[in-house]
Amino acid sequence: VFSGEPKLDRPTLSSTLTAADGSFRIEHLEGEAARLGVFVPGIPVDPSEDVTVGTLDNVLRLPLAGGVTGRVVRQSTGEPVTRFGLRLEPVEEDSWMARAVRRLLEAAVGPQGFASAEGRFQSTFHASGTWVAVVSADGYPDTRTGPFEILPRERVDVGTIVSGDMNRPSVG
Repeated sequence: VFSGEPKLDRPTLSSTLTAADGSFRIEHLEGEAARLGVFVPGIPVDPSEDVTVGTLDNVLRLPLAGGVTGRVVRQSTGEPVTRFGLRLEPVEEDSWMARAVRRLLEAAVGPQGFASAEGRFQSTFHASGTWVAVVSADGYPDTRTGPFEILPRERVDVGTIVSGDMNRPSVG
């Protein structure tokens, strides 16, 4: 859970971890109001409206989540790509905060990594909505799927993602 105080001369960001029951406490906030948000991998960040500093018993609700599965193979042979990264990008325009946090995490952490002899992946916790998957693997060009819908509490199988052949160094 984090708190942003954008109305101060020097905006600050405070954060804390939640307890097993989801409870949290952020202390020593300055100013009169702050916005609260929650970071959960796979769920877009959507900060609250202004909350008066010192307010107790704030409730932050996350959207229902679903999952995605599939398989990645080489275009030329149909053989599995055994090590790859997967990231999901929303089709609809997301909020400025969700976009900023997603880009920050992509730069800092990169895509979700998978290693599978069959080229299979399963990502079990993503916000519902319309997404595209982007697969990246060393030596291969990035591959994007068409749009697909993740529904709450369901898992969508995006099928087989065909990755281009390995990049070849140019000769000359």
